[in-house]
Amino acid sequence: MKKSRYIVLVLLILATISYGKELPLYASIVKNYPASMVIPKWSGRIGINFGKVNDTIDVFNFRESEIGSKGDTLGIGDYDHYSVYTNLGISFDSMISGTYLHRFIKYGHGTVSIHSYDVFFRKSFNSVFSIDVGFKGNIMDSKKITNVNDINFYIRKHNPNASIEIDEENNLIWFVKQEEDGEKRAAVYKSEDPYISIYNSYDNTKYIRFSIGKAYYNFYPNVFIEYGKTKIHGKIDTNLKYYVPEGYEDTLPSLPVNLNRDEQYVKIGINTFIRTPFNTLTFLEYYYLTLDRDKGLGYEHYNHVFRAEINYFATRHFVFFIGGIYLHRQLNGIIPFLYNKYTQTTFDHKYGWAEAGLIFLW
Repeated sequence: MKKSRYIVLVLLILATISYGKELPLYASIVKNYPASMVIPKWSGRIGINFGKVNDTIDVFNFRESEIGSKGDTLGIGDYDHYSVYTNLGISFDSMISGTYLHRFIKYGHGTVSIHSYDVFFRKSFNSVFSIDVGFKGNIMDSKKITNVNDINFYIRKHNPNASIEIDEENNLIWFVKQEEDGEKRAAVYKSEDPYISIYNSYDNTKYIRFSIGKAYYNFYPNVFIEYGKTKIHGKIDTNLKYYVPEGYEDTLPSLPVNLNRDEQYVKIGINTFIRTPFNTLTFLEYYYLTLDRDKGLGYEHYNHVFRAEINYFATRHFVFFIGGIYLHRQLNGIIPFLYNKYTQTTFDHKYGWAEAGLIFLW
């Protein structure tokens, strides 16, 4: 009996090794990874992915060391997402790809919900050179900020000497200003709690990407360059405008604040798929992102992004993967509308999250 078990075990190991040698280097291209080749005609890839970072899942201590200790009021904290990817080969040299992510990001003392998408068409030339033409964007659900510290963050961005205080016992809003002759204070009765409303926040980008790569037996390297133009929309308003007492009008900007703008970017990078032991395919990617923004928005104009992923081919149709992403300047250029004249100084931190998921190949 024991002997037969050993024989079965040996056969399984040999089958695994044999199958591993046959792993196609493009097999796990199911996201929006730059690459020079396409998947076969009428074949497809569909995958699900989950990403997360919090106090527990913070492998390199980015969240705690870069945000927790520095205490930016509107720093980005915990992160969660779930996503769906799909690719379809439509000819021997072309394919289409689509990605949808729903992100939940701790932002100040609240959480924002953001829907992200990316769709592109790829034309490959002899599996060595490809052109991607795509459209991507992000849409945020409307958000009301009610924490007084977060409200004061925005107020001080307009007037560093102004703030508000809430007196819940007497149902008052205190408007406070620091002036040369001392502190000035004025109170008004409130009929509702003060808030700052962020709404109509979204961006959309048209882009083109060129990739050059060559598939070898054990690895498949690519270099790529991407150029995109982004339109950004957003508005900020507050009910405090109905409470401002005479003499304190400079506490608030002219409302609503319009955050609409255009920007453009260039992304240059390299990635590779590597055939690794135990039926796995490893993916590594690095790119540099530089952004051209309006005057006054140049506090952080770049980002370095690293991604690593290990794909395990459980069968010929199912692939499990785990990985992670490192962002040297947080979500700068990743979710364009989050960066604006109020938040740009909070983007000088490192960030990242872990990912895991499942891919179905057919």
